[in-house]
Order: sequence, then C-alpha cells, then structure tokens
Amino acid sequence: MPDNTVRSFDLELMDCVVCCKPLSPPIIQCQNGHATCNSCSVKMGKYHACTLPVGPMRCLIMEAVVESLTVYCQNKIYGCQESFRSDEKYCSFIECSCPLPECNVKGSSEMIYDHCKELHTNILTPFYFGRKFPVSVDMNDRGLLVLTFD
Repeated sequence: MPDNTVRSFDLELMDCVVCCKPLSPPIIQCQNGHATCNSCSVKMGKYHACTLPVGPMRCLIMEAVVESLTVYCQNKIYGCQESFRSDEKYCSFIECSCPLPECNVKGSSEMIYDHCKELHTNILTPFYFGRKFPVSVDMNDRGLLVLTFD
C-alpha cells in the first residue's frame, strides 16, 4: 500500500492570494490559473498579478486538494492528537513557557506544571485548597505563581 503521508508542505499555498484566508470550495481561478476564494473573485473582477479576468471558472483540482488535505496540529509534540481540515487552525493545546523570566523551558501546560513542581519548588509557594498559607510579595516582583498540590 503506498504511503500517502505528506512530509513537508507549505500551508500558505492553500491560502487565497487576495485575503490570505484558507481556500475553501468553490475556488475560482483566472485564465492563467491563479486561484482565489469565491468571495474575493466576486469583489476583484481581475487577478492583481496578471490582470486577467477572474471568471466563473472553478479550479476543481484545487478544490479536490483542499477537501482531501488533513493537517496534524502543530501542538502534536505537546500531546494534541487532533488533525484538522486545512481551514481549521484552532487547538486547545498551545505552547506555554515557564513563568520564571530566567527559565526558557517551553511545553504543554501540563509539562510546565510538572517542570515548576519539580525544579522551582524553592521559588514557588505550594498551597492546598481550604488551607491558609503565607504569601509575601516584593514590590519589584512582576507576578506571583501559585501551584496547587493534590
């Protein structure tokens, strides 16, 4: 069975050259084959790069590519298992940074939580819900990070 996995692909090729939003059917092309989204083709009349008319000519091959394209989330390295159609770009996983300015660790929120709990216990104040704990803030502190412990 052939491997249909794309190893590298510039997703910007799948964006409308006018509005820069992801292309979605119907995709319209000028006489030179430049593709635009339907709403931009109606607004423009002519393609700006070659000045040829953008007519009612659909680009069926580009529509087929867009329909078949599935992209793995860029946050897959942080545990996201989702894949998206080419026009979906939202993900609940996002790269987080350690909140301490001198630390450059990045990862998922869960990874950062574990990182802070393991490596910054001397700087962070643990607290438990329902229990009082002392907090002191220096006037020069930019923030306060509090971790909950189970």
